[in-house]
Amino acid sequence: MYSLRKITVILQNFTQKLYQIISQASVKKAFRTVMGAIIPLVIAISLGYEQLGMELMLGVIMIAGADIKEPFRDKITSLLVATALIVVLTFMICLIAKLYWLLIPILFLIIFVLSYAAPFGTRYASVAFAGTLAIIIALSTYRLYQDIPSLMLHIVSLLAGSSWYVVYTLVIDQLTAKKQVKEMVADGLHQTTAYLQLRVGLFYSKDPLWQGMLALSEKQAELTAVHGEMREFLLQDLSQIRKPKSFQRRMMLIFLEQLEIMEAALATPLDYTAWQRWLKDYPELDLFPKISQCGIREMIRLTDYLEGNRKATSYQPEMQRMIDEASVLLQRLQQEAAHDPEKQTLYQHASNLRIYQEIQLKKLCSMESVLQGEIQKTDIHLDDDAYPRFLNARFVNWDSIQENFTLRSSYFRYALRTSVTAILGFMIGTVLGLENAYWVLLTVLVVMKPGYTVTRQRFIHRIAGTIGGAFIAYGLYLLGPSHTVSLIIFALSFFLAYCFVPHIYAVSTIFFTIYVVFLYSFLHKEIPTAVVYRVVDTTLGATLCYFALHFFWPSWEYQTFPYYLRDSLRANQQFFSRIVSQIMHNNVDLVAYRLARKSAYVLMANSVTSFQRFRTEPASKRKDASEYSDMLLLNYGILATISTMGVYLNRYPTASQAIVVMKDQFLQLCHDFDEALTAIDTNLSLTENIQKGGCKLAFDEWNSHEETAPTTSGPKNAHRLIQDQLIQLTEQLAGLKNVVSKQAPLPTENQVAPLLI
Repeated sequence: MYSLRKITVILQNFTQKLYQIISQASVKKAFRTVMGAIIPLVIAISLGYEQLGMELMLGVIMIAGADIKEPFRDKITSLLVATALIVVLTFMICLIAKLYWLLIPILFLIIFVLSYAAPFGTRYASVAFAGTLAIIIALSTYRLYQDIPSLMLHIVSLLAGSSWYVVYTLVIDQLTAKKQVKEMVADGLHQTTAYLQLRVGLFYSKDPLWQGMLALSEKQAELTAVHGEMREFLLQDLSQIRKPKSFQRRMMLIFLEQLEIMEAALATPLDYTAWQRWLKDYPELDLFPKISQCGIREMIRLTDYLEGNRKATSYQPEMQRMIDEASVLLQRLQQEAAHDPEKQTLYQHASNLRIYQEIQLKKLCSMESVLQGEIQKTDIHLDDDAYPRFLNARFVNWDSIQENFTLRSSYFRYALRTSVTAILGFMIGTVLGLENAYWVLLTVLVVMKPGYTVTRQRFIHRIAGTIGGAFIAYGLYLLGPSHTVSLIIFALSFFLAYCFVPHIYAVSTIFFTIYVVFLYSFLHKEIPTAVVYRVVDTTLGATLCYFALHFFWPSWEYQTFPYYLRDSLRANQQFFSRIVSQIMHNNVDLVAYRLARKSAYVLMANSVTSFQRFRTEPASKRKDASEYSDMLLLNYGILATISTMGVYLNRYPTASQAIVVMKDQFLQLCHDFDEALTAIDTNLSLTENIQKGGCKLAFDEWNSHEETAPTTSGPKNAHRLIQDQLIQLTEQLAGLKNVVSKQAPLPTENQVAPLLI
């Protein structure tokens, strides 16, 4: 009986795990891609046109590389451009493939252009990948087309396969548009919950505080990326957003509430070291972390609610009860703090935390109202005409392309490194007489990435996966599968390979190897030969990538991180300038404020991501790791302090009247920002300097206004709260300048600039 229960539990756990895997976006995407490729193949084979079926499938495989998650109109553009690229490259490569002296320079030029475009964004990378597949497939099949008519027929077949997939995937996207948006918003809620869980964990963490804060900044960077993706999808159809009760407007409101929750958290910086001490001395204060934990449980419930599970009981009443208890506790603490400086500090911190938790509860209640269709209960307001201003640029402008066309650009270096390595590998494979020298080329193009860490991981995974897949494929071959069974094996391998691409590249490579080998079987070619050459070619290509990564125009993150840091600090300065302008005019411009906030968050995320890459590079390239970590955390603290002022002044707009007299302190901070930016430019030897004086212009206008005395229309402690933030911001900027000034200048001859858009 016990064994039966144990087996039942195991089966239940297995079923749950299987459901989690199947429900992942990567599995759904893999199923859609494989079905898009298999349907025309099976139909053509059933009609007796096996060769046509294979060419249709190849057309699907190539265009599927450009099928990524992006707004509908952008996807149409990407797929059409990729289709045109596939047709042109296939025709060109097949036409000149036998003219080796002409093929090599043209191949170099094509690969350079594709590699140069890829880092400019996911859209460009996906189109470039489709072009890469077109090159490889053309090199593998050109011998089959000895004259122009047969080549043109081949092109038409590929175009038919690509066109079929374009229509197929766009129809699916239209039918599942609402579901995709809902899943994306739910993922945003999930990521926000994970961010809040990290914050609560710092109350009890025994690890050094800097590690926890670094993890928190990294999680916020991930969340910012998710928010950017959500923004692009939600704003793709502005006409629907503007309808008062539309589905898109409701999702947009939930997205904005998520942003407000994240900003409220960021704007409530906590001294976790002090809190850990206070929790030991005053156990009753454990109520505050418990309130935050209750809010997290409510976030999880709302995520489930959005996904269709509406049976769970709300935690909002419990959270409100605990907040009321915290208010009583604060009243008692305030009385006891009259003659105790330590308790006065404790009271102030606990009071700020309670205010944040009240805001969080309000936002959670608002989100549930929106989910239930009661949009009027939310206090989120945004000018409908302002939505387009929040969209990112859809296409890279010509100036960005020109600015990066220099050896100082990491993008240019990546393109040069990739194209040289790819052509070198192809030439070595040809000279050695390898049967499929284009496999070396393919390995270089899929392994080589702009960053050291990703390339190194792919190098290891590619070799391990190829060897593992070759052994499995050869073992399956020894079983003597029939022609039909070979078709089933390569279709299943194709599906599993796509499933694992985003998660475990080594496993994905195993299945891709099996797929390629059995595709050869399906084409009536020898499997043992294919297995051997697959391993040899892949090992050669991956080894060349590893060598090139170190010696062919390397681009290390210690060279680019200062640029990201400088740009992030500059965005923080502009965010601060927006708050200064708000105080000066005694007017809250939410659109301008949110645009400045968006820019500050995105550029902060870029600097965090750069530091993450820096930490995983070779030890010889991480000599300043401690200083870079300090710079990042100080900049993160600067953003948090500015957000604190922004949240407070947006919550109490009239408070700005009470702090106009602090003009000199604001002006001094503008000078401090400029000095910090100058220190970064000078001490880190940045070659592209930016214009300073980011918020000085606001004071030129402020000086023309008559200075007014503070009024009593705002909160009584407005002056003190903002004063504390200004002092903290001054200290943070001084700390940043001090850390930067200790840095030895980097060698300018190898300086690399990041993307300049």
